[in-house]
Amino acid sequence: MAMAPVCHGQGPEHPAYLLTYIDVLPEAAAQVRDLLVLYFHSSAGIKGRLGAAALEEIGRPERFALLELWDSEADGQAQRAAPAMITMTEQLAGFSAGYEDRRFFEARTVTEGARLDFAAPVQSITHLDLIGPVPSEAGQFINDLPAQLQLLPGNLGAAVLPQLGRGNHLSLWVQWHDERSWRAALGSALSRNMRSTLGSHLGSPYDERVYQLLH
Repeated sequence: MAMAPVCHGQGPEHPAYLLTYIDVLPEAAAQVRDLLVLYFHSSAGIKGRLGAAALEEIGRPERFALLELWDSEADGQAQRAAPAMITMTEQLAGFSAGYEDRRFFEARTVTEGARLDFAAPVQSITHLDLIGPVPSEAGQFINDLPAQLQLLPGNLGAAVLPQLGRGNHLSLWVQWHDERSWRAALGSALSRNMRSTLGSHLGSPYDERVYQLLH
């Protein structure tokens, strides 16, 4: 693909993000909210985890996400056997509205020096399913996105995360001071340019989910 700067490989010893989407029955949202907060606190300080956020989608309270940064993909995989994760998985089983969606992503050097705020009150995650070959200018636009997004009012950080093993699948993680800041950014020249630049290179609908922090 022409966008090689966006989609490069990474060894198993490198830091990796783990993004887990959790969809539950609407009537169970409050119970699941409590379970995720309990998991977050009971697993705090676990070896190998560098940061984490438990999130609930704004406007869709039955949809949650866990975003974690690990020393390596192996550390993230090992967490499945940790007592806190086993307990949460067992408790969530009766509330689930679908399968567990777990995805590992590169912690790429392009985000070094960028602000990345796991504790941001509002966080958006956008899945970008790119189809190739992608022109080099579109690839460069993606690489420059974190720095450009950080110039918007109310922005607390941003990162482009390529999925491990599927480099054409990216997640754009953006942190905001509040929902108003995110909504204001939707009308910015940068947001409009992003949709027009990337739209013809997407293999699925532009999927942005906006969350509030639970803890």
